Amino acid sequence: MKKITLLLLAMVAFCWQSNAQFTESFETEIPAAWTVLDLASSGTWAQSTTITGGAQDGSGAAKIIYDTSAAHDDYLITPAITVTAGMNDRLSFWVKSRSSAYLEPYEVLLSSVSTDAADFTTVLQPSTDAPSTWTELTFDLSAYVGSTIYVAVRATGNNEWELYADNFVNDAAPQCTQPTATAIVGTTDCSGAGTFMIDVDVTNLGDATSLTISNDAGVASTPTAATGIVSVGPFNSGTDVTITVEHDQDSICNLQLDSISYYCPPVNDECLDAITLTVNTDLACGSVTAGTNVAATESSEMETSGEITGTPYTDVWYNFVATSEYHTISLTNVVAVIGTSTDMGMALYDATSGCGASLAAPIRDSDPNSFTVTGLTIGTTYLLRVYGWSNTQNTSAQTTFDVCVGIPPEPVANDDCNGATVVTPSMDNTCTTVVSGTTENAYDSNDGCGTSGKDVWYSFTAAVDGTYTVTIDETFDSGFTST
Repeated sequence: MKKITLLLLAMVAFCWQSNAQFTESFETEIPAAWTVLDLASSGTWAQSTTITGGAQDGSGAAKIIYDTSAAHDDYLITPAITVTAGMNDRLSFWVKSRSSAYLEPYEVLLSSVSTDAADFTTVLQPSTDAPSTWTELTFDLSAYVGSTIYVAVRATGNNEWELYADNFVNDAAPQCTQPTATAIVGTTDCSGAGTFMIDVDVTNLGDATSLTISNDAGVASTPTAATGIVSVGPFNSGTDVTITVEHDQDSICNLQLDSISYYCPPVNDECLDAITLTVNTDLACGSVTAGTNVAATESSEMETSGEITGTPYTDVWYNFVATSEYHTISLTNVVAVIGTSTDMGMALYDATSGCGASLAAPIRDSDPNSFTVTGLTIGTTYLLRVYGWSNTQNTSAQTTFDVCVGIPPEPVANDDCNGATVVTPSMDNTCTTVVSGTTENAYDSNDGCGTSGKDVWYSFTAAVDGTYTVTIDETFDSGFTST
């Protein structure tokens, strides 16, 4: 009798487990109850805590990385789900692509037979690109009550980047009917308060008699009892806002919408509105100017001022009055705000000719975030253009940063080609006329010198026709070259 009782208890426990709800956020592993099929490409689904922008829940997620040689055909498959009404007849989870420039395609499939790829014949969601922000998917499983099923996320990307899946929840579908709504940025006030509104378009109340439109940004909620557009706000520029359409009669049917943000263009978006920089007397950068090019727009000077490194799709403008013939200009504390790129470019112009079509060609440009320019005129105003360097508009860096203008140590006398040190050639190979030199405090030469880098210059007059040998003996290995 004892043996029969124990067997009965074991069977009850087993049946409860197969019908149970579950959640999975892949914090430490992809559990053994899950199945991963790698049918193509060199990589497949794996647990990871290296998730660009962070996991949707906790610190881990399932991730698959691109392959340059073959398209993915990789399945991330749930444990067996024996669907029971009112217990586990709903499945939800979140997906995301690493980058908006490399959106990963995927599809959601269902099998009621096994975890073999050939058995996933039911399409819950056809192939689509995962957005670059976490997006929730929810599937009603009530049609499969009494059946045991498996649900698969099938990655099909070909040389994109990374696809993430996280926070799977198998629970009971709500008994109420959720409202439907969408939200977009509404009116903006960038010239005044620097704010924006969000227009929530309620298309169906579900079975609610009234709704409340709330948000996570501290702005007062708005009630509604009808379909149509509800304007919510104002919100400060740059605020990430999540709108929730609350079902007043049953909160389980609240509808949370995707996060929305809007950035007003910077005040120095145009050349005519350049912000004046403070010039430091050294390179310690005791005075810096905080800046941003987030939401900056393409300036008209893009096509009229001459070629510069990169493409200034997201440019902002600064100016300063030269207090020396040479200045070092640096960007520091560069932090990505939209996207992940921090690759910035800079260009320097003489402001005398003004902005627009009359703007003179650039004196100097730079992809690195620091450069030293020589040959400036003390008392002259110069324009500094700061921008995301990328030649592709949708990947152009949008960042916050600090700008510093300082004065470097005085350059060596032969820093430029027009100040070259004269060397007297030896009449034989004994090199009896030796000249000492240094590249310390050497800066980039003017464009007319035909070279770049921290260079110094020498010249000699050929006494006779023939071949002359120039020998350089370094006191340490600096890696410099001579031309």
